Amino acid sequence: FFFFKQKTAYEISLGLVGSEMCIRDRKKGEINELKGLLQKFPFEKDIQKQRETIKKVIAYMTLGIDVSRLFADMVKASKTPDLIIKKMIYLYLVNYSENNQECAILAINTFLTDCKSTDYKIKALALRTLSSLRFNGVVPYIQQALSEGLKDPDPYVKKTAILGCVKLFKQSPSIVKDGDYVENLYKSLKDTDAQVVINSIIALNEILEDEGGIAITRKLIIFLLNRLKEFNEWGQSIIIGLLPKYEPRTEAEMIDILNILEDRLSGASVSVLLSVTKVFMKYTKDNSVINKQIMERLQAPLITLMNAGETGGNFEITYVVLQHIRLIVSRYSPRPGSTAGLSLFQNDYKHFFCKIEEPTYIRDIKIEVLGFIANEANMQDIITELSEYVIDVNADLAKKALSCISNIAIRVPPMAKTIMQTLLKFFKFSTEYLSSQCIIACAVVLKKYPQFIDEIIPYAQDIHSLIVNTEAKVALIWVLGEFGEHIPLAPYILEYYAVNSPNEPGSLDVFYSLLTAVPKLFFKRPGECQNILGSLLKHLIMNSDNCDLKSRAIMYYNLLKTDVELAKEIILGKEKGAPVELFYEDEENENKEKVAKEFNTFSVIYEDPQEKFLKKDLVQKIFQEELASDTRAAKLQEEKDKEKPKAATLVDVPSSTGPSVPVPPPTDIPTGNAGASLQKASSPVSKDLLELEIGEYQSPDLYAIKIIQLMDNPEVDPGNYQEMWGSITKAETVNLNLKKIPSTLQDVEALVLAKKIISLALGEESGVMKFYLYAKSSQTKAEFLIELQILKAAKQLQAVIKATNDGEMPAFKAMLTDAFSTLVQPTFDTNNLTLILHKYN
Repeated sequence: FFFFKQKTAYEISLGLVGSEMCIRDRKKGEINELKGLLQKFPFEKDIQKQRETIKKVIAYMTLGIDVSRLFADMVKASKTPDLIIKKMIYLYLVNYSENNQECAILAINTFLTDCKSTDYKIKALALRTLSSLRFNGVVPYIQQALSEGLKDPDPYVKKTAILGCVKLFKQSPSIVKDGDYVENLYKSLKDTDAQVVINSIIALNEILEDEGGIAITRKLIIFLLNRLKEFNEWGQSIIIGLLPKYEPRTEAEMIDILNILEDRLSGASVSVLLSVTKVFMKYTKDNSVINKQIMERLQAPLITLMNAGETGGNFEITYVVLQHIRLIVSRYSPRPGSTAGLSLFQNDYKHFFCKIEEPTYIRDIKIEVLGFIANEANMQDIITELSEYVIDVNADLAKKALSCISNIAIRVPPMAKTIMQTLLKFFKFSTEYLSSQCIIACAVVLKKYPQFIDEIIPYAQDIHSLIVNTEAKVALIWVLGEFGEHIPLAPYILEYYAVNSPNEPGSLDVFYSLLTAVPKLFFKRPGECQNILGSLLKHLIMNSDNCDLKSRAIMYYNLLKTDVELAKEIILGKEKGAPVELFYEDEENENKEKVAKEFNTFSVIYEDPQEKFLKKDLVQKIFQEELASDTRAAKLQEEKDKEKPKAATLVDVPSSTGPSVPVPPPTDIPTGNAGASLQKASSPVSKDLLELEIGEYQSPDLYAIKIIQLMDNPEVDPGNYQEMWGSITKAETVNLNLKKIPSTLQDVEALVLAKKIISLALGEESGVMKFYLYAKSSQTKAEFLIELQILKAAKQLQAVIKATNDGEMPAFKAMLTDAFSTLVQPTFDTNNLTLILHKYN
């Protein structure tokens, strides 16, 4: 056996240090070797060897090895006619010049020297690199180079200088606007080179963005349109994109412009075609005759480009074209129940049938388009095709097809009965996703054609056990509430959902629907629904954690208590069973108008205006050019003023989360039996009506309470915190009874942190959890100091709040209370619950 002495940690570290030193020495040796090669660089005749030397320098720089001591040698090596070597050396010079003033001077001198080169490629490369530099003192050198570049006779250098003006503008806007750059850019619009003209347009739009972009004149438009064929597809799109900002003086001038652009419809560029389409739609919107001719003329090019994308496997292009077609047909197709509109793509409906190789996102849009272009002539073929999708193995495709079938029933009233019979056939498959989507589709049709309820009754009573989708449950509950007098088992199905929904996903939406449906059915079948309504209201008021849902239940309670006949009139409405004439989705609204104005932009893809997905300041810049030429500028300004932050009101509070101020429940609620849980109705039909014998309940004045925004992770020094606590004499208190005690200190900390309230100190002693909390308003900079205690034995929460701004105190108290809303015990006596029945005729 051999025994080896184990090395100590000290000996190992010495070995590592030695190893590192060897590596460093080796690298230093290689850098010295590179320095030697660079010094011989002017004498090396082999271009490949020169490139390999520079590549090694760039490789070391990329790996993070300091090669700055080669700077002078790299500057000397830059005097080479080889463009590839120039690019690599420029990369090196830019990297080391931004943090080293001496290196920067050498680099700038190198770029300025190359800007005077006789080779236009080297000159443009130097100009592009110089204008990209970003450090103090470089602007005067960039100005000098750009001024010479804008006057250069070579178009390649000139277009590079134009883009350099934009880079200089981003770095120093005032210099560009106060100088003669804008004037020179306007002069460049007359250049004989097409790329120089396009770059000038882009540069002017960037620099004059706050003024609405380039100034559009009749002379400029005529000049650019006459040269349109000289530009490539990208340039044509830029020029055609200027036309929506120009208003033709006469109808003859408008027709001349349209005739010039019509030739562009035969091209293969999606961008050009969509740009032309936007101009056509804008110029002819007030002339229905020309508009109809134009839109019919656009059908063939759009379908050609859509099919070309599919044939070539470019489904992204197909998707873009389809989204714009969807927007066109949604705007120009006849509204449901109306004949006014254009019959676009109705003879080409087979082009929108789905193919097996198409991805899902293409199929979805095609099915949507089919819903818009269906009419009495083509509907039978479309419904047959959609029925094939319904029984497809792809569940998402089946759902989309069923939704489309119901939409066609709304849009084509003469065929509604045939479509309803088609929908009912799919119930026979008895599958969860088909049954769920079928009842959703049937609910949509019933809103328009309530006379079809008799055909749905047999299925509505049998499918509730198959439905697992929340949206389908909501649809079925709506049907039972609206037409429950015709459905024998309606009260018992509603009771089934009320009893079994609390622990299921999506129960909140189900209870919202139940709270609407059960009171409606109560007035139609009071005896069977008496216990269900009482138990439902009791459950929601006592156990619901959602403040909005609880408030609605209390509203129904007070309404029934105040005036039964008035409650009936409000809940059922004066016109019983009145069909929906026009759905919200089919109405014209401001959102759709904005998307239509932003045709050929991402707004069409996202189906939302730019203000919804772009930053606010960027949106303002984008719309600035519209405001400059739009005759409705005053109206748009009023809309912008309305969007300013205001005090929170009831309409500001989203129903999904409820108001931020907790609503206390009444002292008495209706119920058929004692206990908080829902009980099954077993009483026979009765002529009695629920009335709720409680005192008047006053809701808090939400209009008087503002919603504040708190800072994320506010910082405060413990000493300053203690000093502020002692200096602020006025304090508010919060006392809450808890139905559940948090398990750990961290659980409480997580609850307040969700409201952006941080914990400075926490601890637990003798069954008392204690916290010192801090928050700061991001609007008024008001600071809030909180001492919070949770008494485990008494199940109580006590908080003392001090604030540097008393005006913010009510809103902050509401926010702190809401943080513990899931733990709060209702403050009413369940022993005095009473149910008083009054005769209802």
